[in-house]
Amino acid sequence: MSATDNTSHGNQGGAHVQAGRIDTVVVQGTLEEAARPVEPQWDVSRVLRGRFVNHDEGLAYTGRVYRETALQGRPGNLFVVAPRGAGKSAFSVEAAYHLRSLYTGSVSGSAPGRETEAGGERTRGVWGLYVDLDERRAAAGGDAEEHAHLADALASLLGDLGVPAERMPAGLAERSEEFRKATGREPCIVIVEGIASASEAGLFTVGTGSMVILTGRTELPGLRRRGVPVLRLPALRTEHALALLCGFDGPEEHLKRLVEADPDGAQALVDRCGGLPQALQIAGAHLAMRPEETPASVVERLDAAGAGLPGEVDRLVEPEDGDPRLDEVIALGFGDLRSEAARQLYTALGEVPGRRVHEGLAAALLGSRPQAREALGELVRACLMAAEGGGRYRWEPLIRHDAHGRAQARPDAERRRAAERAVDWFTTALARADREMGGGRSRATREHGDRAAAREAQVPFGGEKAGAEAQEWVAEAVDAVPALMAVAVETGRDRDALVMAESCWYVVHEHRRGSVGAEIFRYAGEIARLGQDPVAVHRMDNYLARVLVEGGEADQAAAVLHEALEPPEASGEERPAPRERAVLLETRALAHAERGEYGAAEADFQERRRIDIERGNRRAQVIDGYQIGGLRLRVGDLTEARRELEAARAAVAEELGGDGRSNDWRTLAAKIEVRLGEVYLRADEPEAASRTGNAALELFAEEGEEGRAVWSADALALMARAEARLGGTDKARAYATAAARLYRRHHQTESARGLADLIG
Repeated sequence: MSATDNTSHGNQGGAHVQAGRIDTVVVQGTLEEAARPVEPQWDVSRVLRGRFVNHDEGLAYTGRVYRETALQGRPGNLFVVAPRGAGKSAFSVEAAYHLRSLYTGSVSGSAPGRETEAGGERTRGVWGLYVDLDERRAAAGGDAEEHAHLADALASLLGDLGVPAERMPAGLAERSEEFRKATGREPCIVIVEGIASASEAGLFTVGTGSMVILTGRTELPGLRRRGVPVLRLPALRTEHALALLCGFDGPEEHLKRLVEADPDGAQALVDRCGGLPQALQIAGAHLAMRPEETPASVVERLDAAGAGLPGEVDRLVEPEDGDPRLDEVIALGFGDLRSEAARQLYTALGEVPGRRVHEGLAAALLGSRPQAREALGELVRACLMAAEGGGRYRWEPLIRHDAHGRAQARPDAERRRAAERAVDWFTTALARADREMGGGRSRATREHGDRAAAREAQVPFGGEKAGAEAQEWVAEAVDAVPALMAVAVETGRDRDALVMAESCWYVVHEHRRGSVGAEIFRYAGEIARLGQDPVAVHRMDNYLARVLVEGGEADQAAAVLHEALEPPEASGEERPAPRERAVLLETRALAHAERGEYGAAEADFQERRRIDIERGNRRAQVIDGYQIGGLRLRVGDLTEARRELEAARAAVAEELGGDGRSNDWRTLAAKIEVRLGEVYLRADEPEAASRTGNAALELFAEEGEEGRAVWSADALALMARAEARLGGTDKARAYATAAARLYRRHHQTESARGLADLIG
């Protein structure tokens, strides 16, 4: 049973023409797509992760581990441990590039075991994947391990590897196992930052031929017991620390001359910074901007500000009270902000969740786009923030912690004004993104959401690829949404909190971000209940239940849905109106089906159908037929399955008789064709099955969406089975080979293996 259709988004339909012929152009195009070699993704950027400083011995050790494990056809792993500010991110990224060069050299020298399963083509390169658990914790507003959203992190990595949402494993353990299998099929170099325990590390175990670089701030004895190599980044040696300190020098070499003129003062400054790259960069930027300063005078400033920083990295342990370890040096950088706008922006951003900042948010906080650009430029020059390009910026947790502390000291009126502006901007950007991603996939962009989306704001997406850019931005921002909703509630913007929540549905669903999705919609339900908005309560309950079903938590979903559909009298909640009841019934039917309760699922679908007929909702009725037909097919009732699906097909053809076209309607029509073809094949009608498979291919080809490749593979697999029944061995082999290649490109190995008997 598919759990991907939801009538609550309210899209409008268009038209299509059914085709009953074998269209060689469509099939050949799909064959060519399937035959394309794997294009490895490299999601590791030097620009975004900080400046690398000399850790040549660590790089050499990492390369040795890689050569002795991954390049020998074994799983490789390394744990890099160091305190905050020591440059773990920059080191890991530089190490990934180093390992990529070793892989490239090994392939050119015919390294063993690096062929894909898709026809034996050698891969063109190695995949580079990156995920930051610390960033996800920070976005969620806490540091506790339970807020790491590990399942979502694995879903993100699997999505990068091509696993589509509809085939994403539900549970944490299942995603971990699929990650291990996927990285065993393709050579990958994976960076996972912010590992807090050995059990977390175990979830990111890679397969043979791949390498994972884990980073953390403290030693984990459990990893040593498992034999995981550990690399502890030391404090920079004096020569390298001085080189980093002088990294902001201009052509006149002012900093170099300062160091040469006072080597003792320079050494004292290195000691005060603990040899930590982050502290040294801020100190170097300060010296570059303040010609009157010397290393010795900076040391005096730091000493006057407090006790200074320990000279030994080994003494730098995580403090119990959560205060940053680089207070004095960060304060030095803050003092270098010469404009009031830069100082105001720094403190205002301290109350905004997350580690990424868009120029549009800065403009909203300051009320001026040019002023925002100037202020952000100052923050970058002071090394308090890093520019990522495209109007995006990023800052480190320690610096954000300092900004948050400064924000707490501001007058309440200023804090509230900044919070309201931040809420306005995020609500506007998220509601507008919801529109761009699907033309109104949720109801967030109607009613109150319409007003939010219409606000003037500079958003992080636009142009020809606005939909894809919007989806990418929401996927980055979604971890911060629960905390942003809390800010909205604190400022009396409950409705904005609900708009933000609903605007995330498409990304939560498509990216299988179940952990954060459950948090968002549980909280949204609480807000709607406090606001005594029964319609919103039922919508949020449905989103929550859908997330739970997709995450393999059908029992929890059933409990949520039972209370939503039959609220206890003591709760004082209203029973859902017909529209909301129909949506909840579909989700409950899917939960029943996942638990094998087919009779209960049938009853819910039939009740939903009665409501949809009474309401005159034609598209919902088509979905009802598709879902009921699938349920009948699942229990082996081919006669009823055929009747339901053929009626749904006829209804689609009737509804889409005009000139308009809609991707959602074409997708629904194509899915009906594939499911109907399965019925025909099981009823021993291979010619009809082949025709429906081809009709589905044509519909998917019209969409031109990469995300439909797996559905195209399902259609090709159907056609392959049909042709085999008809005696067309060559056609069957061609279709099966194309389907298997598409499945493998999207890491659906079991589906590909199921066609082995046709490929030969």
